[in-house]
Amino acid sequence: MSDDAYSLARSLLLIKVFTDEMNRRRRTDLAPIANDLMPAGTRLPVLIDGKQVGWVSMPKPSTRASVTDETKLQRFVEERFPSEIETVKRVRPKFVELLKTAAKDHDGWLNADSGEVIPIPGISVEMGTASPRTESADDAFRIVAEAMAGGALDEVRQLLALPAGGED
Repeated sequence: MSDDAYSLARSLLLIKVFTDEMNRRRRTDLAPIANDLMPAGTRLPVLIDGKQVGWVSMPKPSTRASVTDETKLQRFVEERFPSEIETVKRVRPKFVELLKTAAKDHDGWLNADSGEVIPIPGISVEMGTASPRTESADDAFRIVAEAMAGGALDEVRQLLALPAGGED
């Protein structure tokens, strides 16, 4: 690589273009397949030419709770937990976080005395989407480059949509 600013800018832009495209393909093409083939908790070694270059794992998807109807939530808190209503007629943010946690953990407010789970109007819980996580070994790039130089890893050309070697 040349030491002038234009060559540096070109290299940086090329890396950005390839990185963006690889991230897009990972997100739209590979992640949905990984969700079908790799249940949460899966961890697979990746070998190239018999050498381990890293791991791919599928973490457990996160669960999020969000307030979807402030009015319903406020009515619920006013009826059951009036001390948690601020004078500005809003549920205290820390209590909203407590209710979100209860919704995620118990599908509602768990009454400790009776064991009854009370639905919390105005809060919905949804499961996030898992995305494969990768870890590469320190020498992974060298191993991949050597394998490609030896004619292996044709799938890299496919991922990059590059023509096979020797084609115009």
